[in-house]
Amino acid sequence: MKKQILKISAISIALVIFLLAFTGCGEKKPAETEGGGTTAPDTGVGTTSEAAIETTSAAVDTTTEIHTTIETTTAVVEETTTVPEETTTVIQETTAAETTIAANVENPLPISDKGKGTVKSDTGTRLNLLAEWEGVKTDTDLTVIYKVNLYLIFYSLEIRTPHDGKLSIGDKTVNFVTPAISESSEKENRFFLAGTEYEADAGEPVSISATFAFNAKYRDRDITDITLSADVLAEFDD
Repeated sequence: MKKQILKISAISIALVIFLLAFTGCGEKKPAETEGGGTTAPDTGVGTTSEAAIETTSAAVDTTTEIHTTIETTTAVVEETTTVPEETTTVIQETTAAETTIAANVENPLPISDKGKGTVKSDTGTRLNLLAEWEGVKTDTDLTVIYKVNLYLIFYSLEIRTPHDGKLSIGDKTVNFVTPAISESSEKENRFFLAGTEYEADAGEPVSISATFAFNAKYRDRDITDITLSADVLAEFDD
């Protein structure tokens, strides 16, 4: 019995020694440094600190690339959305056929009695407008030159302030302004207002119109605008 126990103990001790010897062979001693210290074994991966630094550097590089991409994209968008300012050229229209004169300054246009025509307003009083006109053939016989004179006719009249008016023939208009007028007479007076010429196609009627802003009382009658209007046509004997 004692022999069996000793045999088992010897086997156990031998097994422990074998395991200790096997474990000691699997460990790798740290290398010694010149200062007497030890150096950690080279695993091929590097220490934890070095790995963290490399990871941080990689993250910084990636962030830099992202910022660069964003800035480049923003620049492209700004260039694309830039709209050049448009310039607008304003063309002012002018009416070359419209002028303004002072009434009774220039002389009436010469009009012959033979070819003369007249257009008169009708206020129901002795105060009216009178247009005298005449048509003259041109050398080509294709057009006609119309001449027209406008008068204010009355017997007695007193106007203390300027009054506006206009004379039109075809698409041509002459504006005029009257001075103060003071007349007292038993006969008809003609006060020259404006005159003008207009060229039109032969055989085509031409419109003549005129307005005088009186806006006062005459012979106990209120009169605002005195007007006349008619289409005229010059006819010639061949």
